Amino acid sequence: MRSILTSIIFLSIFSFSAFSQQTEKTSYKNAAQQFENFYNVNQYESIFNLFADVMKNALPLEKTNEFLAGLYTQAGKILNHEFTSYENGTYGSYKTTFEKGIFTLNISLDNEDKINACI
Repeated sequence: MRSILTSIIFLSIFSFSAFSQQTEKTSYKNAAQQFENFYNVNQYESIFNLFADVMKNALPLEKTNEFLAGLYTQAGKILNHEFTSYENGTYGSYKTTFEKGIFTLNISLDNEDKINACI
């Protein structure tokens, strides 16, 4: 009986981990890499150009520059990022290691692969 219970628990854990693993879409991989590349060389206008119109309206260029420069001052360069999952089916979540800490970067893309949300 104990071995059956152990087998059931093992299969449940194995099935859950296999089911929960998600594959990063190429469009999200490219957006996250471009974000990192532009961020690390302080090309905030290039990040702004990755935004969809709705994002540009919500965070105009001046505000984008101000926000990203502040983040850079507080957190430093991005050392690496690692895709973790899609949250709520709407955005890719990345474990992002900065020089001064580890944060989660969430990126959402529209149908044209433009960033329409980034937190």
